[in-house]
Amino acid sequence: MLELKGIEAIVFDLGGVIIDLDFQRSFDQFSALSGKSSQEIKKVLFDSGLLQRYEKGQYTDSQFLQEVKQVFDLNCSSAAIEQAFLALLLHIPPSRIALINSLAKNYRLFVLSNTSSIHYKEVNVILERNTGYKHLNELFEKVFLSFELGMLKPSSEIYTAVLDTANLNPACTLFLDDNTDNLSGAAAVGIQTAWVSPEQSILTLFNYEY
Repeated sequence: MLELKGIEAIVFDLGGVIIDLDFQRSFDQFSALSGKSSQEIKKVLFDSGLLQRYEKGQYTDSQFLQEVKQVFDLNCSSAAIEQAFLALLLHIPPSRIALINSLAKNYRLFVLSNTSSIHYKEVNVILERNTGYKHLNELFEKVFLSFELGMLKPSSEIYTAVLDTANLNPACTLFLDDNTDNLSGAAAVGIQTAWVSPEQSILTLFNYEY
């Protein structure tokens, strides 16, 4: 169980912490559209920096979809490309939302996510479908998104921007993420951190029974 003594604010990552993800689903759908292997798809999307540029807000949604279409030489609609891109988003368990509501009674709560406009809009669709809440803004004081901020975790600038905007003391702020590189970035600016591993969800971390 987490030690929360002295903690005043909790910042949650989104993917892998609040919403479940399966990247292979997107790789497989892009593979089916393009005839390329899932490994090739992964290499182009991630290793080329294409996804990172989109998550930094350097493309509009339509520009990103067109870029993907050109890179993979796809002969399909933008809607089909978007559907493949969204396939990695799974579920938001109501138990996690119940935990967040419980924590909101005693802590200031935030989200900090490396994400894109297309993914974030779909996250809110899934949130309403799974829990009845229409938008993450109903649950958190502020949602910080990489594509709006123009920067990505684990760069120190994004954590500093969150601290400054929300007027947070890093020593009294806890950051939760499933990516250890992102935790290291937060720790570098003095933020307290906790790893959300595949074996240890936020429910387990907070010893919360739904």
